[in-house]
Amino acid sequence: METRQIIQGHIYYLVLNCIYDRCEDRSIVAISEDRNKLINFYESNLLPYEERYRDEGGMYRSFMKGPLYEYNPAMYESLNDCIKDEWFILDDIDRIKMKYYVVE
Repeated sequence: METRQIIQGHIYYLVLNCIYDRCEDRSIVAISEDRNKLINFYESNLLPYEERYRDEGGMYRSFMKGPLYEYNPAMYESLNDCIKDEWFILDDIDRIKMKYYVVE
């Protein structure tokens, strides 16, 4: 019998709805190896309610300009539905980090 051993890493990712997509469509916006850093990243980019606005195209903006600018905030106060996690093979993690915004 042949056996092999693999090493995996735990990745958390933030999924949000783009302001230009249907409300049920969500995509990965950012990833991190630390769930709390991902939450802090989200909260630090979210504008206070009184500062949210409609841009010149009529789109409602909830985030400051940056990686989350084109996205709607979480539908509920809790981010539990928007933060997912999975275990990946280490080689795959390197490829994933090249594709998405990484919160260190």
